[in-house]
Order: sequence, then C-alpha cells, then structure tokens
Amino acid sequence: MSAFEHVTALWSFVYALALTHLLARIAEFIVARDRVRFSGLLALG
Repeated sequence: MSAFEHVTALWSFVYALALTHLLARIAEFIVARDRVRFSGLLALG
C-alpha cells in the first residue's frame, strides 16, 4: 500500500466520522424542534 492510499483511507474515516456527527446533530435538532429557533445567519455560517 502506497502512502497515497494510506492518506486516502485516513481521510475516508475522517469524512465518515464527520458525516455521522453532522447527521446525529441534525437528528437532535429535529427532536428538539419546538425549542430551537431557525437562524438564517447561523445556517449560512
């Protein structure tokens, strides 16, 4: 396995963890939607 393949595998794990974290936070926002107010400025950020 070359160095490029190792780096690519590492980035795939990082991407998977970040995507999992993002989806978990979106699910928490959906559950708590009565307490959360939408902000366009924060969504843009």
